[in-house]
Amino acid sequence: MKQKGLKKSLLILSLALLFLGSRYQKKLGVAADGLSLSGQVTQSGVSDKFKMLVPVYVDFGKGFVRIGVATITGNSSVDLKNVKFPTVAKRAAICALDDILALSIQNSK
Repeated sequence: MKQKGLKKSLLILSLALLFLGSRYQKKLGVAADGLSLSGQVTQSGVSDKFKMLVPVYVDFGKGFVRIGVATITGNSSVDLKNVKFPTVAKRAAICALDDILALSIQNSK
């Protein structure tokens, strides 16, 4: 029984160390009319095969709403081009609800 607990603890520790090296940076901007979003999401500090679904959020005036995810593999970036909205958005962010474990998350313009 103790071995199962130890294995589980080691697995959790290994996963935490894997995620803690990761860094995410957002360079997203809502268009002047508020009806679209363009930009880039970057992942760094990970292995070449590491894949993460990075949540993308938009604030339509009543707090952040998750609109989708950017799937990123390895140390790379994903471009988001002209993502249309049905209503005016005020701002955009990644991981707005602290929903991934990372060393740093930068939501700069």
